[in-house]
Amino acid sequence: MSGKNRTDKKDECLIEQGVLGQTMTRFDLVTQEDVKIAALSLAKQSRRSLKIFTYDLEQAIYDNNAFVKSVAKLARLHRSTFVHILVQDPVPAIKSGHQLIQEAHRFTDNIIIRRTSKDYSDLTKCFLLADETGILLRQHRDSFKGKLLFHRGPELIKHLHLFSRAWDASEPEPEFRRLGL
Repeated sequence: MSGKNRTDKKDECLIEQGVLGQTMTRFDLVTQEDVKIAALSLAKQSRRSLKIFTYDLEQAIYDNNAFVKSVAKLARLHRSTFVHILVQDPVPAIKSGHQLIQEAHRFTDNIIIRRTSKDYSDLTKCFLLADETGILLRQHRDSFKGKLLFHRGPELIKHLHLFSRAWDASEPEPEFRRLGL
């Protein structure tokens, strides 16, 4: 499947059947719907952590009931489970009343949203890491073209390190504090 230029309806079904930590297939993503399905699939299967690096909390992908319910389920699973979200520009999400921000307000210990430091403000890629095993990666925030891997590989390791460095350098967003986050 990695040679295909587009994810079709049949491939969407395959994405939904992928198993975190087991499915070895690389899924190429092209459309907004592809990315939305991939993000939801990883969120539904995550049992320990989700790490999201995003420009503005991308409403088209992360601001929908199914994704937010999966995040809330993970947050309730155990006190050691967590969702860490790094946002480069949180203003659009705050202004729109993004559902993930509302969930972060409900689960303050398990869902933490922070603003990236200026050191990472020029990074154009977006990614989601699930249980340090699966990765949804887009090389540019203005494109839905990307890939999904359910099984740990070199791309995942590289992005885990990148996320950790960015998280350590991140800052609490003053607007989130005003909202009680």
